[in-house]
Formats: sequence, C-alpha cells, structure tokens
Amino acid sequence: MAEKPWASLTPEEKRAVRIERWRNPGIAFASPQAEADYKARINRILAAINLEQPDRVPVNINSGFWFASRAGMTPYDAMSDPCRAAKAWTDFNLEFEPDSMSELLGYSVPGSVLERLDYRLFSWPGHGVPKKAGYQYNEREWMSSLEYDALIADPTGYFLRTYLPRAVGAFAGFAGLSSFFDFVGLPFLSGHVGGWGSSEMVAGLEQLGAAARDVHEWALTVLPAIDGLKSLGFPPYRSRVTLAPFDIVGDTLRGTKGVIFDMFREPERLMEACERLVPVAIDIVLKRPGLAATPMVFMPSTRAPMAS
Repeated sequence: MAEKPWASLTPEEKRAVRIERWRNPGIAFASPQAEADYKARINRILAAINLEQPDRVPVNINSGFWFASRAGMTPYDAMSDPCRAAKAWTDFNLEFEPDSMSELLGYSVPGSVLERLDYRLFSWPGHGVPKKAGYQYNEREWMSSLEYDALIADPTGYFLRTYLPRAVGAFAGFAGLSSFFDFVGLPFLSGHVGGWGSSEMVAGLEQLGAAARDVHEWALTVLPAIDGLKSLGFPPYRSRVTLAPFDIVGDTLRGTKGVIFDMFREPERLMEACERLVPVAIDIVLKRPGLAATPMVFMPSTRAPMAS
C-alpha cells in the first residue's frame, strides 16, 4: 500500500512517523547491544514526555564546554580544532552514558566562521572574551522602537535589509537592496539587480563563501562523529531550535531594556509584532532542509516569562 502524502496526515500520524524515524534511523549499529541501548533510551525519553513511568529518570547532559575542559582543551581549542573537539565530545558521552547525546554543534562551531561573518551578537572564546571563557551575549538594541511597523509589514525584508546588516557585517551590502518584489515587473528589475554589484555586497558574498567553506570542512569531522555516537547506542535529543516570538523581539532585536520599555510604552505594537512572528518561529523549524533527526524541538524561554 502506498504511503499517504505527508500533507494528508493528521498531527498524530505525523508525530508517529517522526518518532519511528527517530527510533529506526537507518544506520548500522556497532552491535546488537548498541541497538538495544539506543531504542531503550528513546523509549525512556518518550515515556517521560508522555507522562508515563519510565524504568528510570532519563538523563540529558548539556555539557557546554565541559566536554572540552575534561580533555584538557580550552573553549577556544574546541572552536579551533574540530578533530580534537569531536574526540573529546565522543569520549565524554562514552564516559557518562547519558540517555541522549550531549550538545556538540553549538560548542564546536569554528570561530573562523564567526570571524569571517563579522558576527556581532556574541563574543566568543578568543574574540572579545578570553580563550578560557565561554560565549558572551552583546546586549544592545539592534532594532529601533520606531521600526516595529517595518518588521510587522515584512519580517523577511526587515531582517535581510535592516537587521542583518547591523548584526552581521557580511550582510552590509544587503542594506542597499530594494524589495525582492521588484521582480514582479520589468521596469523595476534593473534597480534591484544593480544592488548586488556594490562593493559591500561583493565583499560580503566573498565572506559568506569563505565561511561556508569553513562550515563544510568542519562538518566533514563533526557529522561523522555524531553518526558514530548513534551507532554506539546514543540517540540525538533535538534536531531543531526556535524561539518564542517574544524572545525573537527581546533577545534578538530590542534587547532586554528595549523590550521592557516597549511593554509599557507601546504594548499594542509589541503584541502585534509577536503575533506576526508566530509563523516565522514555526517556519524556523518546519522549513529547514532535510528530515529532522528527532521529533524534538528546543524552544528556550529566556525573556518570554516576563511577558506573561
């Protein structure tokens, strides 16, 4: 019998399919015991999620840079030497045996990628903070309170042409682009295309290309390490990350002070922006390419509680 089209599945059926993909990832396990351990760990996690009684409390370890420090590495080393970072992370999981593999991706991203992009939202080990330190968020108002209307009218356009040029230097050239809707009619076309030839745009695209090559080289080491740990019986826990709409405004755009002021000075526009960003937050998860490795989505709540 042919499988039903994804769009025709009910939410319950979609959840069941995702869980089945998670439980049976289509890999060669290192041993029958590793496969049994892998599925037992998933069953333990699912029992807790479903408010059932698991055989014991499932454990997930968000180690931060601890996996690196236990191996004699600094956070800077973890972001500069993916081979050592991947081995240290694998050894950490094998030693502590969590029910799902601990986080690696966020703590081994090459510092060179952030450097090439001129990424300004965070300082990272060796760039703005000591090599032995972790990440530091750079709190500021990346969006003016006067720009709510632009964000609400066109979130994608606002991010591309206003927010990103401020927060990520490699996107500076995008500030000179006109709307992508210029492509709806011939008279507007040349004006938009011309913006792609600015010196800032050319330099930024070169930066983006160099960063992409660094990511590719990094992935050649890190992704096999993740697959290797799966084969040893450790399932991934989450595969998608998004933010609550209020946190998109408070974390990413206005900053803590700015969004607190907005809660009192212009609560209607803040609420309208949050409503407008609901589909954006959902699309961050659903419109990423490729199949999710797990049905789990991580949505941290950093500033949203103060809005309740």
